[in-house]
Amino acid sequence: MKSKLNKKYSVLVLLFVLCSMLLITACFPAGIDSSVINDERLTVIAFDVDQADCIYIHTPQDENILVDTANNSDGQEISNQLYNLGVKQIDYLFLTHPHADHIGGADDIIKNFDIGKIYMPKVYHDTQTYMDVLNAAKNKGIKIQEAKPQIITLNACTINMLAPIKEGYDDLNAYSIVFKLTYKDFDMLFTGDLPKQEEGELLNCDLQADILKVAHHGSNDSTSENFLRQVGCEYAVISVGEDNSYGHPNDDTLVLLEKYNVKIFRTDLQGDIIITTDGKEVNIENVL
Repeated sequence: MKSKLNKKYSVLVLLFVLCSMLLITACFPAGIDSSVINDERLTVIAFDVDQADCIYIHTPQDENILVDTANNSDGQEISNQLYNLGVKQIDYLFLTHPHADHIGGADDIIKNFDIGKIYMPKVYHDTQTYMDVLNAAKNKGIKIQEAKPQIITLNACTINMLAPIKEGYDDLNAYSIVFKLTYKDFDMLFTGDLPKQEEGELLNCDLQADILKVAHHGSNDSTSENFLRQVGCEYAVISVGEDNSYGHPNDDTLVLLEKYNVKIFRTDLQGDIIITTDGKEVNIENVL
């Protein structure tokens, strides 16, 4: 009799545990895994990293690109996200400028993955975060490449690096790497935290793109009307933290995007933003 009661009790405990696990799974999404990667399509993922930037790109030729690495505390979580996607090597790591919300997790990324090339603007920043990145690269024997106007040809696409154009800016944001990613007929423009004044230096460039990664988390310091008009994008992605103390994205920026009928995707409202394209048709989803 006692044996039967123990068995019945064990079954009830097991059912309770299973129900609890199902409830937890229902409340917390599983996140992104390798199922979102399609070797016949370009995939771009803007990770939800609060008030920071981190974007992953996977090309149809199995090339991996990472643009910025969020804050210091995000390095391991970004690494885990990349592991879930099946990433073993980062072919190109672009650190747009030395602010901590863009390069903070880079030392972890460099330690955790095989790295092909690292591009950074040629500007020194007297912070431990910056030194951690330099030391991580040095320990791996990686020479950091200077970011400057150039065309980088990958197997499946091209990266046209448009900025920084010169040295000696007063504002670190002005050193931001700006590049246009092109895959067949698809273009996406990445802008770091580029201010309006330096946007003016690029107006003679071919800025046309289907998607704009809005600079500086949607701040009013970036995204001038002249710049946006020339980009002519259909979609915009804003990486921004929920209820952040800066008031990003700025209402004026949102109104301007809406004026040009740009469909806006925000990480604070929609979580991770997943963009896929065959080079013509574009699909954008979000994962909360």
